[in-house]
Amino acid sequence: MLKWCSYCQQFLGEVPDYDNFAISHGACPECHAATLEHGDVDLTRPLLLKAVQRKLWTAGLENNLAAAAKVIDDAASTGLRPVDILIGMLAPMLYQVGEDWKKGVLSVEQEHSFTAFCEQVIDLVSTKIKLSTPLNSTSDGAILLMNAPGNVHTLGLRIIALWLASKGKVATILDKQYDAAHLLKRIKTTRTKLLLISVALPAQYNGVNEIVERVAELANPIRPRVVVGGSAVKLGLIPPIRGADLMADISLLS
Repeated sequence: MLKWCSYCQQFLGEVPDYDNFAISHGACPECHAATLEHGDVDLTRPLLLKAVQRKLWTAGLENNLAAAAKVIDDAASTGLRPVDILIGMLAPMLYQVGEDWKKGVLSVEQEHSFTAFCEQVIDLVSTKIKLSTPLNSTSDGAILLMNAPGNVHTLGLRIIALWLASKGKVATILDKQYDAAHLLKRIKTTRTKLLLISVALPAQYNGVNEIVERVAELANPIRPRVVVGGSAVKLGLIPPIRGADLMADISLLS
C-alpha cells in the first residue's frame, strides 16, 4: 500500500501489501507532533489524494497528457509535491499496468501507450523538479542506478533519480547493458558510494548476484554500498543476496 501523510500530503513510502496500490494514510513526524498539540484533523486531504490518483490513472488510460499536466498543477497548488506524485502514484501505476497486461485486462497497445504517457509525465515533472532543486545540490558521494541484466525498462530508474534530485542528491543512470569491466571502472573513477540495482523478475536474480560478487571484490575504501530493489524484491520473489541490502521500499534510502 502507498502511505501518505494525511496533513501535508507528503509521500511516506510503501507498506505491505506491496502489490496493493491503494492509498493508506498516516502522519509524518512533523504533522504528527502538530496534530497532538492542536488536535486538528483535516479529512479533505485523504480525499484529495485519492482524487489525484484516480484522475491521473484515467489520463494515462486515455493518453491525455494535457489532463495529466492539469492534475499535477492543481495538486501542486494545494501543496502536493510533483515528485511525490511520481514515486507515490506514477511508479505504482507502471507496475499495475504491467500486471493488467499479463492478466489480459489491457492490450499490448494499451500497455505501450500508458508507458509512453508515463515517459511524457516524467519529462514534465523533471522540469519542475530541476527548477525547484537547490543550486547547492550534492550527491554525498556518487550514486549509480542500474537495471538488473535482462531488465530493459528505465522509467523506474528515472523516477528514483528525480526523487533523489528533489532531496539534493545527484544520481547517474547506467543506461548500457551490464558489463562488469565498465561498471567496476565507473565505480572506481567516480568514487561511487551507493549502487542501486532494480530487479523486476526472479529470473534476473543470478545476474544481480554476479554483479554484487564482482563489486564485493573491490577494496573497502572504494567498495560502494549495494542496494537491490524493484518489484521482485517488493513481492519477496528473490532470496537474500550476500553483500547487498534488499529494500522493498526505496523511500527508506532517505
